[in-house]
Amino acid sequence: MASPYQAYRDQVTSDWSRIDMLIALFDKAIEVLDKLLLARDDNDEIQYQQQTLFFMQVMLHFRTGLNPEYGELPLQMLRLYEYIEHSVATRDTEQLQSARTILSDLRDSYNSIRDKATELEKHGEIPSLSHQQLCDKTA
Repeated sequence: MASPYQAYRDQVTSDWSRIDMLIALFDKAIEVLDKLLLARDDNDEIQYQQQTLFFMQVMLHFRTGLNPEYGELPLQMLRLYEYIEHSVATRDTEQLQSARTILSDLRDSYNSIRDKATELEKHGEIPSLSHQQLCDKTA
């Protein structure tokens, strides 16, 4: 059986845009948060811990995409990601729901600009990522 990373590498195509990659990361973070909520409701400590570790890995990908050279916005996003991570660490259902709402809202926001961002990337106004870069940044 292939590792999850290898399976992901096999399915990624070179026509993914940066925004598609980012939206996919938000989808994964939301999916994992849903699993965290289920594990918490079921009092499944092992599943909760496993999903928490996986969630933190996904959040690390968001963090590595931030470039502080672009001003205040990356720093604000970092603070928001820290808040989300803290919410997960509390194990509180309301905090977990809040984290999920934030991630969902961010995902919806990026999705609303997807067409424009893809167009800008196609015209070279936003640098595109190579196939290998996509795999390395998202897996």
